[in-house]
Amino acid sequence: MKKSTKNKKETALSVLKEIRDLLKVNKPIEFVSIPENMSTNTVTFPEKTAKEIIQECDNKVGGGKLIYSTWMENEDFYTKEKCRPRTVKIPTEIEMAGKSWNQCNEASAESEMFNFSEIVYMLRESESFRKLLSLNNSVCYTWTNSRDSGGCLVDVGAFGADGAYLGRWRPRLSDSFMGVCFSRS
Repeated sequence: MKKSTKNKKETALSVLKEIRDLLKVNKPIEFVSIPENMSTNTVTFPEKTAKEIIQECDNKVGGGKLIYSTWMENEDFYTKEKCRPRTVKIPTEIEMAGKSWNQCNEASAESEMFNFSEIVYMLRESESFRKLLSLNNSVCYTWTNSRDSGGCLVDVGAFGADGAYLGRWRPRLSDSFMGVCFSRS
């Protein structure tokens, strides 16, 4: 009897097939909504890029730097992607701790993930949002719906004296310090 010893190699096609198979399951999706007792903040976004927002405040907020990273400076999510002009409510807690971007995205039918520019704007404007993403919290990173030039999803968090950390992950990865901050109209 011949045994198959093929290693499953992750390719774009294999990831797409995996997504297709997940969608075929017809499993109900659990939607996330803001519990009535959860406090929220209201934010009105200007139509600006993260680069414009950071330049306006000289990249400083709360005694430190707003975003401490140089790899993003030539990325479209920094130079071209803009805040969507609208007023939204944001919870003062990070939801879905330890969940992958894929899991968070499935649960976002009644809400939206913020893009990178919107997270930067909230870091600049809201002390409570900076506290939410501070190193004092066990969950201190939020996914965004922005992607870098390599296709990775951008996450922001660990706000401390030097500002926030900016990372990039694959949509299936997760960790206990990662969650999502959803917007609600």
